[in-house]
Order: sequence, then structure tokens, then C-alpha cells
Amino acid sequence: VTISDFLNKYKDADTLKIFFLSSHYHMPVDFTDEAIEAGKAAVERLNIFFDAAEDFIAENKAGVIESADKDILKTVRAEFEKAMDDDFNTARALAVLFDAVTKGNSAINSDGSAPPGQRSAFLKELTSEVKEMAGVIGLAFIKKDISGGMKDMIEKKMSAREEARKKKDYKLADDIRKELENHGVIMEDTKHGPKWRLK
Repeated sequence: VTISDFLNKYKDADTLKIFFLSSHYHMPVDFTDEAIEAGKAAVERLNIFFDAAEDFIAENKAGVIESADKDILKTVRAEFEKAMDDDFNTARALAVLFDAVTKGNSAINSDGSAPPGQRSAFLKELTSEVKEMAGVIGLAFIKKDISGGMKDMIEKKMSAREEARKKKDYKLADDIRKELENHGVIMEDTKHGPKWRLK
């Protein structure tokens, strides 16, 4: 399989990068569909976190970051550097990234644990840290382009789906969700309202 063949099929270079980064550079790797699907899921998890954090930060003005949160950021950075110093242990470095994502998702979803402004400040620093570390190992997270017409169609379908849900027409709402999915659009119902993203 050439790189061109891979990109023609999967459309995402980060998936291939994570496939290789998940093993030590001097270890052989088996190119399997399961391994590539795991890479796709990893990229998707990171992108979902970045989108959720961006929404949370936009909706909640950042306050003052707490010392405990600063300690978390320092630990994340130290663990990442330790992994890289360990003979370029990219598998461990990825684990550090995903542990940071878990902490970020907890901050987004933990209502009442800390004021929104404090969590927003932490998320702003954490996402910056994660993206910087990801860049060190070659991950780019380039967002897929979407035309204005496609975006308008998605927004209209989302509004129609919400209207159907209000009328308890759940079959229509589900049909709209499936139609969007056929167009490569994933809809998610969150406590902050419905969100959409590209596959």
C-alpha cells in the first residue's frame, strides 16, 4: 500500500501517522484494517475533544487558572518530554496526549466541580498544550473543507430535526439524522444542544 493509495481511501494523513506512532520506531508493524480503524478512532477522539473544548471556551469567558490546574499542565508536559527522551517513545507520548484529553473532557462535563470560567481557562491552556505536543510528533489536525451550500443544508436539516423532536416525531428526527450521516455528517445531542461534525 502506497501513501497515495492510503490517502485516496482514508482521506486523512493523521490516521496513518497515528498508526505508525502507536509502535516504537524500531519495531515491525502489521498493516491491518483493524489497526487503521483504531487510528481513525484516535484521530476522531482528538478532533471531538478540540471541537467540544472550543465550544466551551467560546461559551464561557476564561477566568483565572487555578494552581492545581497549572500542576496538571506541568505534569502533562513533563510526561510527554519523558516519553520523547525515552528513545523517541511515541506510543507513550500518544498515551500522554490521550490522558490529557480525558482530563479535558472531565473539565468540560463536570458541572459544579469548578466555576465555568476556571474550567475555560484550564481548557484554553490544555488544548494549546495538546496541539503543540501533537505537532511535535507530526499530527496536524487539518479540518476538512465544507462549502457554504453544504453548511446551509446541514443547518436546515438540524433545525428540521429539532422541530421534529419537539413534536415528538422521533421517526422523522431519526430519518434526518441518518440522511445527514449518509452525507458524511455526524450529529450528536449534547447537554449544550445538538452539534454536528464531519466524518
